[in-house]
Amino acid sequence: MSMLTVDYALEIGKDSIKSMIGKSFTDVKLKRSSKVKPLSAMSNVALIGGDEVQINNELLMSRIMSLQDRFNTPLSTFLEYELSPRPLSLFDEVCMRKNDKSAIEKLIQKFAPCTSNPPENCRFIIDGGYLMHAVNWQRPATYNDICNAYVEYVKHHYGEDSIVIFDGYNDSQSTKYVEQQRRSTKKSSSNITVKSDYLVTTTKENFLGNIQNKAALILMLATHMQKAGICVLQSFGDADVLIVKTAIDVAIQGNVVSVVATDTDILVLLIALAPSGTSLFMAIPSYNNSRCHSITNVQNQLGPFKEIILFAHAISGCDTTSAIFRKGKNIIFQLLQKNPSLVEKVKVFNEPNCTQNEIANAGESFFLALYSAGECKDLSKLRIILYKKSIGNKKDISDKFDFRSLPPTSGAAKQHSLRVYYQVQQWMGRSLNPTDWGWTQKGNHLLPIPSECPFAPMNLLKLIR
Repeated sequence: MSMLTVDYALEIGKDSIKSMIGKSFTDVKLKRSSKVKPLSAMSNVALIGGDEVQINNELLMSRIMSLQDRFNTPLSTFLEYELSPRPLSLFDEVCMRKNDKSAIEKLIQKFAPCTSNPPENCRFIIDGGYLMHAVNWQRPATYNDICNAYVEYVKHHYGEDSIVIFDGYNDSQSTKYVEQQRRSTKKSSSNITVKSDYLVTTTKENFLGNIQNKAALILMLATHMQKAGICVLQSFGDADVLIVKTAIDVAIQGNVVSVVATDTDILVLLIALAPSGTSLFMAIPSYNNSRCHSITNVQNQLGPFKEIILFAHAISGCDTTSAIFRKGKNIIFQLLQKNPSLVEKVKVFNEPNCTQNEIANAGESFFLALYSAGECKDLSKLRIILYKKSIGNKKDISDKFDFRSLPPTSGAAKQHSLRVYYQVQQWMGRSLNPTDWGWTQKGNHLLPIPSECPFAPMNLLKLIR
C-alpha cells in the first residue's frame, strides 16, 4: 500500500504504536511510508517509472519554461498534455470541481414557473437526506427523544401515510465516496455510540457529518417510524433513484404525489423519467422560499429537451462528475438548446450497451462545441489555438496564463465522458461496472481517473522524478 488515505489512519496508528512498545523514545523510528495522506495529497500524485511522485504544479511549470529550449520542443507539443496530474479544467486542488447544482432549478423555473405549495390531498414521498437536516435537535435530549421528534415532524407536516426513503451506507464501491469525503471535511464529529437512552453530546451538523453516526441514527429512526405506522425504505446506496421510482409507482396508481426534497438531482430525475400526465410534484422546502414544481408542466415546457436533461445535468457537474471551469449549467443548457445537431450526438448517453469509443467520440464533440472550436476537430489542436489566442505571439509557456481555462485533453475528456455515461445509466436504472467507466479502485474505495494519458512529456517527467 504505497499511498495511504485517512481511511487507514486507525490501522496505521495501531501498527505504529505496536512498533514503539518496549523501546525508549530515542530508539523509536517511524517509516515515512506509514504517513497518512489525505485525499488532496493523492490528487497531486503521479506514477513515474513505477514510483508514486508528489507533483508541485508551480515547480512543474517552472521546469517547462526553463527547459523548453533545451528540449528543442515546440510549444504545441507541451500543450498536447494537461501539464498537471489532474486536468485543471475538471479538477481543483482536492478532487473533481463542484458547482452550484441548484442552478439547474433556476433554469427550469424560466421554462415553467413554480408555486409555493403542493396541492392538497397529496401523498408525500420524503427524501430522508433532507429530513435528517430539517428537524431541530433540542438539547439536552437522548437519541430516543431525537427519534420521537422526527416522527412527530413527519406526522405533523406530511401525515402518517408518507413514505420516508433513506440513503444506504453499505456500498463501499459507491462513486459518491469522494463527494461524501469532501462534505465530511466541512463539519464532522468522531464516531459516537448511538443508543436510545444515551444523551446527545454534539451538534446535529457535526453528528450528521460523520457517515457512521448517520447510518446508526437512521437504523434507530427507521424502527421508531415503522412503530408509528410510517412506511420507511432504505436504498443500498444513494436513494435518489429509489425515491423517484417509488414516487412514479405510487402516482401511476392514480394518486397525487409530492416528493419532498432539496436535492436537484431528484428534480432532474423526475423530469426525465416520470411518464407524461402523471400527477407528480416536487416540493422544495425552504425557510423563506418554499417551491413546488409540477413535473408534468415542466416536461411540457421543456419539450424534447427533457430527453437529454440527464446528460446536461451530469456533463455540467453533479455529485459524481466534474463541473467544468467557468462553464456553468446555464452556459451548457444554452449551448444544447441552440445546437440541435449536438443534441442528436449526445443522445447516445441515454442508450444502453454503448462502447467506450462511442461515448468518447460524443463527449469530444460536446467539448469542441462548448469551447467554440469552429472547424477544429481535435481537442489538442484546440488547446493550442486558444492558448495562442490568449497570449498573442509569445513563443514560450507563460506562467501567468490560467491553464484552467483551456479545454481538457482528449484523454481527460474521455474519462469525464465515461463517468457521465455511467451516471446517466445509473439514473436510468441500469447497472454497469464503474471501473469500466472512468473510475479506479484505490484500497476500499473508487476514485475518478483524471486521464488515460501521461500529463507531461516523458523527457520532462524524468526530470521531476
